[in-house]
Amino acid sequence: MIYGGDTLIDLSGDTVTAQQLLSGVTAHDRAGNKIVGSYNLPSGTKNITNNGSFDVFNFATAVVNVEKEFEHQVSGQFVGSNQATITLNTGSFAPRVAIIAINDAIFNTATSTYYYGFAFCYFDKNGNIVFQRTDFLSDGGGSGARLGRASSGFSRSGNSITFTNGSSFLFRNGIPYQYYMWG
Repeated sequence: MIYGGDTLIDLSGDTVTAQQLLSGVTAHDRAGNKIVGSYNLPSGTKNITNNGSFDVFNFATAVVNVEKEFEHQVSGQFVGSNQATITLNTGSFAPRVAIIAINDAIFNTATSTYYYGFAFCYFDKNGNIVFQRTDFLSDGGGSGARLGRASSGFSRSGNSITFTNGSSFLFRNGIPYQYYMWG
């Protein structure tokens, strides 16, 4: 657009076309000609059936059907017996999260302290450990001190999780333990 020899608006570099504008929208092309949009949004539905990133720009709607996590859960109890390992089998699904908790207090005679604690482990879909931790809550001296320790001994094979006695979390004779697993 030129007025009095001066360029007021330069459309020569514009790239918009009628096919790119929504139907009924008006504009001007690079030559200054008026154009009316002719692009219609697809009315179809894109089904997404797996995890990932998807471009749904060209679709009016998208139905997302992704895999659910932690839909299953089992829990139970066992009594410690200083055994080398204990296997917790879910029976129907591959667990992703496992928690083993001390149901009753463990009394440490050396420090006259009761300890309550749990061991936590998170697995990826392939059974690899992503994160694990053992925590104890102590009521010694009324301080309620929290002693966090790196856990070891978790492993997963198929639908079962095995936990091995270790220095960070020992099964004690006669002590009840509760276990929880999600997947």
